Amino acid sequence: MFFLIFFVLTAIVLLIFQTTIFPLFSVAGVQPDLVLLATVGYSLVAGRQRGLSFGFFLGLLQDVLSGGLLGTNGFIKGFVGYVVGVFRQQVADRSFFFPSLAIFFGSLLNGALYFLIARVLYADKYSWWFFVRTTTLETTYNLVLGLVVTGAVGVACQRKTGLVNKLLKKVTVLISDRV
Repeated sequence: MFFLIFFVLTAIVLLIFQTTIFPLFSVAGVQPDLVLLATVGYSLVAGRQRGLSFGFFLGLLQDVLSGGLLGTNGFIKGFVGYVVGVFRQQVADRSFFFPSLAIFFGSLLNGALYFLIARVLYADKYSWWFFVRTTTLETTYNLVLGLVVTGAVGVACQRKTGLVNKLLKKVTVLISDRV
């Protein structure tokens, strides 16, 4: 429950930043996708099913706030959350590079899905070059900011694990004293 509350509050703050502050720092019309970063982070911690739900919920909220086609970001972020959750289960090594790889591939998948949907809906409005330029810039932005977000998630997880371990030790001592 702690993870869900932590991530929902974090995601809402990130969504507010993404829609209000970060457009001021866009490069060539591209800004980092903070909702994607939150989805990747949550999927790495909670797994594929929760990552899917979390990504869909935040993507839908992003669609509502951005005024875009309702459901596009919900579908994309949900799918990315699911794939990253599957990726988490398949990789045994949880080194420093693991979250970076997840952010990198999640950003590429996000860009590719968005491009495919845009090409289907808007025909020739978006070119291949637009996809490459936008996805490259957004992926770079996401990697830089993702390391900060991933670090915050890691600290929160370590604190929670430490609290749970302390609680379990106290419960074990209480039970052993009574027996």
